[in-house]
Amino acid sequence: MQVLEAPRRSKSWTSLPRVEMQHVGDTQPTDVTGSAVSLVSVAFIPGYGLPPANPLWGGATGIWVGNLPGLCREAEFDLFLRRLGFPNVRMSMPRKVKAPKRNKGFLFLNPGKTRLLMLVNALWGRRLLHRAREHPLVLRPQNLHSLQ
Repeated sequence: MQVLEAPRRSKSWTSLPRVEMQHVGDTQPTDVTGSAVSLVSVAFIPGYGLPPANPLWGGATGIWVGNLPGLCREAEFDLFLRRLGFPNVRMSMPRKVKAPKRNKGFLFLNPGKTRLLMLVNALWGRRLLHRAREHPLVLRPQNLHSLQ
């Protein structure tokens, strides 16, 4: 009698289901099970967000920036943007209700249509200055739900 072992399951990113693209003639990509996958889930890079080359940025109205340190202030992020060459960018940084000194880990940027893609390219893969964080900022279009 032969004993079969179940495959080991790891919680690393390599154990996640891999996305297989269909042939060029097909209209929508599918995952391993054959279920339809949206363009965003195929192009989204965990830990970084949506790459600047993705066509969804063309319809974006603003930028959602995630992975912020909890004690980051608007003035600190504004200085960071100024050093990158983007002064006077409108931003909104939500704060926690029970701890108003801490942000929620994200903010919204509204640089305007002309500077949006330039700002995405400048922020892609960057980390905040003077912060010992190994994780880069995560970027997504602010109106991602309406772009899909």
